Amino acid sequence: MLRVPRLLPAGGPACHFPGGRRPDDLFAEKAERVLRSIPAKLGTDALYCVELSFLSCMEEKDLAILAFLRLGYQKGSAVMRMLTEPCVHSVITAARSVSGEAHLFKGFVRFSEYGGALAAEITPKNHVLPLLGRHFQLRMPEQSFLIFDRSRRLALVCSGGQSMILPMEQAQLPAPSERELFYRRLLLQTLQQPLIVLFLGQLRSISNVLLRSPLYQRLRRMRTVRFHHLHSLQQTLLHQH
Repeated sequence: MLRVPRLLPAGGPACHFPGGRRPDDLFAEKAERVLRSIPAKLGTDALYCVELSFLSCMEEKDLAILAFLRLGYQKGSAVMRMLTEPCVHSVITAARSVSGEAHLFKGFVRFSEYGGALAAEITPKNHVLPLLGRHFQLRMPEQSFLIFDRSRRLALVCSGGQSMILPMEQAQLPAPSERELFYRRLLLQTLQQPLIVLFLGQLRSISNVLLRSPLYQRLRRMRTVRFHHLHSLQQTLLHQH
């Protein structure tokens, strides 16, 4: 779910505001009402789009989301099919970008072991950390880990079933252990094996053929947000080579 940022200081006297409430409290209440109204009036797919586009690196995303919501309150769930509208196209494109990038990182984040804990560094275009925490907690429920977003100087810290995103200027990690170095060398040797290289090359060729097929193009138009798996596969292969 979207989390409303605190725009005003939490401290200070409250007696000057209606009902003794500060402006940030009033803002949060209005924002929560808007948030609840989106799936009721625009549909859950629209809420999914708004949440993902909010995490994107799109310029002036706040204005695009506002225009999308205004149009959606007028047109209802039909707004998701109005792709010729600039605001709809921008929001859906941004949402697809975030979803696809998060999908890649869920499969290809490379953790290293440091003193019993795992750590990884990533440099994503979008703010994907909120989408990664739950995924890796389910995969490693008993493991403490940290994912450092070098692009935004933020760190996702998960331990004991709890997770939080904290500001971090830089990740100062200790030197890797001999065991960690051994597994790094093993992984590198595996990826350099001729059969592995041949397999990845063939998989890339197959994905390029599928992406050019009329069926894929038709399905992509039908599923405006969530049909990104083949595209993610192609981007993964491109990153690997």
